[in-house]
Amino acid sequence: MKFTASINNFQFSTFQKIVGNLFFIVLLIYSVVYAVERVTYVDSAWQFFQRVNSESFFFPSGRIGVFFSELPLFIAIQLHLPFPILVYVFSISYILLYYIVWRICTYRFANSAAGLLLLFSLTMGVRESFLHTVTETHQCLIYTALLYAILNFDFDGKKYWKIVWACFTACLILLTHPIGAFTIGFVCIYYFIEARSMKQSLLWIILSLPVLFTLIRFLSPLDQYDSAQFESLKNSIGTTSFFESASLNFIKIHFTHFYWLPELAGLITLVWLFIRKEWLILFALLISVIGYLIIACITFNKGDSSIMLERIFLPAFFMISLVFAELVSKKTKMHKLVPMLLVLFFLVNGIHYINVGCLYYKKRVAYIDQIVQHGINQGEAIYFLTKLETETSKEKILVPWALGTETLIYSKFKYNKCISICTEESFCKKNNFYITNTYCFPIKNLNANYFQLNGETTQELKH
Repeated sequence: MKFTASINNFQFSTFQKIVGNLFFIVLLIYSVVYAVERVTYVDSAWQFFQRVNSESFFFPSGRIGVFFSELPLFIAIQLHLPFPILVYVFSISYILLYYIVWRICTYRFANSAAGLLLLFSLTMGVRESFLHTVTETHQCLIYTALLYAILNFDFDGKKYWKIVWACFTACLILLTHPIGAFTIGFVCIYYFIEARSMKQSLLWIILSLPVLFTLIRFLSPLDQYDSAQFESLKNSIGTTSFFESASLNFIKIHFTHFYWLPELAGLITLVWLFIRKEWLILFALLISVIGYLIIACITFNKGDSSIMLERIFLPAFFMISLVFAELVSKKTKMHKLVPMLLVLFFLVNGIHYINVGCLYYKKRVAYIDQIVQHGINQGEAIYFLTKLETETSKEKILVPWALGTETLIYSKFKYNKCISICTEESFCKKNNFYITNTYCFPIKNLNANYFQLNGETTQELKH
């Protein structure tokens, strides 16, 4: 009885703060322990190289909203810190950014639901994408949780501050990734329903921003990547590609795998909405989640790497997490122990699956270490893997697109000696090397403070 009474007197907001701080301590530890795994993989490696080599900011596909996540590495480079420190700063900086936003939502705006939404967004349906440090999708979700907290904060009656900060955050989300149009839209719809009013001009302003932004991006994409996605969506509309989609197959494969977490959260939420007869929220959630999943599966109907496919479904899980976070933090009349246990259950399992993903990629780094050592022993600096080796080691390499960059970074980090290994047999011209499988990079353009490739031509890596 005393234990029950003490639990009932314990504030959920206090519990959420304790759990949130512990959660980020765990992620911070992971970002250090698995720093190499996080930095030496495809986009992360490519963007890290671009920033370090140029000693400046780098905004791929015009994603200038990632400015804040780039600041720590930029400062570390300006301080001329050793290369291994730069790797750790790069890995840690993203966790610190998410933690700062969580602190603002939880402490400054005193919004437990927004704080939980942020935590769930980093774990719900996440396994490999924790390793994808530079994913703008995660930053979109985190900033959208902040937008939700801003919309629910009074600002001491000063409406102009709410307008300023809400508009700024919405623009930040959209400049981080176009997918933010979906998360902003759902937050506004949910807020409309909760407020029971359609007359709030701020919400109409916020809603108009993603519509205008998406229209501009759709008509005039900034680069080939965005253009390819929009083109795929346009060409697939009205066809049966949704049912043949490799992305849909990805969901099916993982339906009883780590995706059971967002599925369970969604089931709990739907049952709760049905029991409470919250029909409007129930309808909005179903339409938004199903609609987004259809668009995502059509757009990525040809599939992609597992780490990229995992990322594209995160906005749908964000929508579920928002309503679920409201359930466990505000709406329920259950015994306080129940929502606390629910939060712990989902976060602990989420962290478990992140660790599973990290261990999987640890094997990949072991392979990179193996071929880099072979390269060092062979005495050259620029290599290619034969087709036989590439095919044999396909499961270890995973995505070979940026292997030249990944091996360059790893060799510098681990052995302080630069080796670059690609999977192409076609050769770059003399004094150039494959930084990706399609881009030859001049050795003379390497920043001598960090990268030195003492070679002229590409050699076959022999085992």
